[in-house]
Amino acid sequence: MPWERSISKASASKLSIYAKKDGRYDVSWYDQAGKRHVSTRASLAAAKAFQAEKIRELQRHREGRFSLDDREMLNQARDLAASHGCTVLQAVQEWHDWKGASNGMPLGEVIKKFLAAKSSRSPAYTVKLSDDLALLEAHFNAKQPIDGIRSNEIEDFLDSKKATGRRRNNLRSEIITLFRYAQIRLRALHRDRKTEAELVLRDQTKRKPVETFSPEEFDAFLGAVRPEWLPWLALGGLAGIRTDGEIFRITWECFKWEKRIIDLGSGMTKIDERRHVPICDRLIDLLKPLAAESGPMITLKKPEDETERLARVTGIQWHRNGLRHSFCSYRVAITGDIPLVAIPSQRCREPFLKDLPRTSFSP
Repeated sequence: MPWERSISKASASKLSIYAKKDGRYDVSWYDQAGKRHVSTRASLAAAKAFQAEKIRELQRHREGRFSLDDREMLNQARDLAASHGCTVLQAVQEWHDWKGASNGMPLGEVIKKFLAAKSSRSPAYTVKLSDDLALLEAHFNAKQPIDGIRSNEIEDFLDSKKATGRRRNNLRSEIITLFRYAQIRLRALHRDRKTEAELVLRDQTKRKPVETFSPEEFDAFLGAVRPEWLPWLALGGLAGIRTDGEIFRITWECFKWEKRIIDLGSGMTKIDERRHVPICDRLIDLLKPLAAESGPMITLKKPEDETERLARVTGIQWHRNGLRHSFCSYRVAITGDIPLVAIPSQRCREPFLKDLPRTSFSP
């Protein structure tokens, strides 16, 4: 009955000891080429000592060389790589590039540099961008390397903010812009692949139908609004100015009463471009008595305080962006052509007239 002992798991070769009839012992093993070798010893102790020495010798000799198991793994790796149209070396290089960190730049540092690069944009854009990225930084921790953030973690962030529809897609777009900046300008992400942010899918949820206020509802709001909020309500409904940011940057100097326009500088608009907003007769009647020579038109910052109150006092449900949607809808009803809504010469009539259809798509 032979005694057997394998040299290691990394090699298929084994050294076995066999007892001979004459009382001696054979030590048998196979080399890398598969050739069998035998060495005889006078005693079992001597055979075991030779076996141990041979094992160490073979391990030293085969260090860095392929065993039979190694060759089999290489063949499998070669076949797998070939099925994807690349070599084993290309596959290993790709893995190495993906596995290795870029430069480990912290998220907070990336955001700081990114905001500095965007500082020339309009305040409306930079303030919103800064606020949104502050949420991202708080969620992930400023010290976390940006190259360690994965797409599923970004989705978790969006979920945690209960962001859906347009808000979710806008946040996603901002994060993609941040990651691309880190990839291209800072080389903090690998340049030969999509960023993790780009792997986050857009929210494909269908947008809710546009909700507008009727002329009667707008009149009810005008009758119930507090005086300090009247300019905000009037500009949103009668000029279509964005109520979530643009209105709060308007000063009385912007009003060119003789030209019947509101001159919004590039630093006031969301799209960072100068814009002239026509002033209709009803808006003149409401705002001219309140006009000052200079200074901010509105000093308040939280319209939701007033919208909740208006809904409670009038019993009319408040619609988010309802003022701007209403203005645009009624203007389209007047002009009959959506592109014409942006042309001042076509905005000569009041947006809220009670004999007009209540949506832009009514006949």
